[in-house]
Amino acid sequence: MKTIYEYRNYKSYLIEMVGNKSRRSGFKSKLAKAAQCSSTLISQVLYGNRHFTLEQAESLAQDFMSNEEERRFFILLVQMERAGTLSLKKFFNQQIDEVLFQRDRLQKRLKMESELPQDQQNIYYSSWEYAAVHMATTLVGQKQVADYLANELGVSPKRTAAILNFLLTNKIISLVDQQYRTGKAQLHLSPASSNIIKHHTNWRLQAIHSLERNHISDFHYSAVMSVGEVDRSVLREILSEAIEKMAKVIKTTTATSLQGVCLDLFDLKR
Repeated sequence: MKTIYEYRNYKSYLIEMVGNKSRRSGFKSKLAKAAQCSSTLISQVLYGNRHFTLEQAESLAQDFMSNEEERRFFILLVQMERAGTLSLKKFFNQQIDEVLFQRDRLQKRLKMESELPQDQQNIYYSSWEYAAVHMATTLVGQKQVADYLANELGVSPKRTAAILNFLLTNKIISLVDQQYRTGKAQLHLSPASSNIIKHHTNWRLQAIHSLERNHISDFHYSAVMSVGEVDRSVLREILSEAIEKMAKVIKTTTATSLQGVCLDLFDLKR
């Protein structure tokens, strides 16, 4: 089931929820009960020119939206459709754009913050090796981090030692009973950070190197697509949801290897 944020029209979302004919009448009855109206009115709204009142929209949101954020967005979609002038529609569309923009900001959605001072951030993101060493400390049985990095990633023991010292000094990792531990495994840069270009470049270069190695277990996808303006927002939402799901998996995984991830969706115009 798609989320409400993949739609800019509340009717399209509800029609998707109604589904196929085998469950259509039953779900329409649930909508009618929640909105305190007839099933006939539900059909007129979904497939005609009528709209729910704000009171009906609020009742539906209470029953069918899973949280307050979704309820507000649903009601906002209804307000936009009910607007009687182009200027008012534009006003609500701008609010919808703002909600989607804020939701798209991964720093807010994943609640991740970078607590490194700017000077230390500049060092951490100066090379892919810092993040690689950092994440290597989370692997199961990683007492010999230097050996692992030297053998698997080609980072010299001397370089690894220097990076580990930096990570320890800045409390990004700790050493407990000769075992490295990390409390900030998901450092995150905001889109406005001066280091964001360097960070993306570091890992896209590593992605290029992985193409050259051509490991059978690697996955790469590149494409050029022609899409509509609304569809572009949908694609962004799909990618953002995928990242959220990955973050949940990572939190509970037993880490045994390092994986690089790069996702891109961008306008080709200059």
